[in-house]
Amino acid sequence: CLDCRCITPLNSTHVVRQQIFDIRDLAVLSEVLGQKKDSGAASALVSMNDVRLDRNLTSFGRLLAAVWSREIKGHLFWSADALSIEIDESTLDNWLGAELRGQCSGNLECYRVMAALHCGKSKLMSLVSAGRLECVDWVRGGRDQIVGASYLAYVESLAGH
Repeated sequence: CLDCRCITPLNSTHVVRQQIFDIRDLAVLSEVLGQKKDSGAASALVSMNDVRLDRNLTSFGRLLAAVWSREIKGHLFWSADALSIEIDESTLDNWLGAELRGQCSGNLECYRVMAALHCGKSKLMSLVSAGRLECVDWVRGGRDQIVGASYLAYVESLAGH
């Protein structure tokens, strides 16, 4: 429904994280957000599989929610039945940075870091050996973790900050 800015889940569970939606329903809702007005600023087109989202420990869904809730300004863009978000480059950089800093405030499990960097355990351990990332010495529960601050510094070094 356009008036309430919501879409109906395909399943009937009341647990939000288990609800399933048809992303094609967003095509109708994109009219609510309006068309992009050319401001002269550089813009980025972010798709669901954009590596910047992974590297900054966030997701397309979180970006979509931020645009939809008007936390940040962006526009939905459809091409070849795929949804993308068009957003000002500096707005995207600021949002990604805030997402990354929030995630890196604590330790990160190794599997999340490997997924974010699209690498395996051997590459991750080589980054630790080279001093680019720092492992947590001891973790209750036995899961290997990376110090969040070291991951933050590593990602910022990749971006040239």
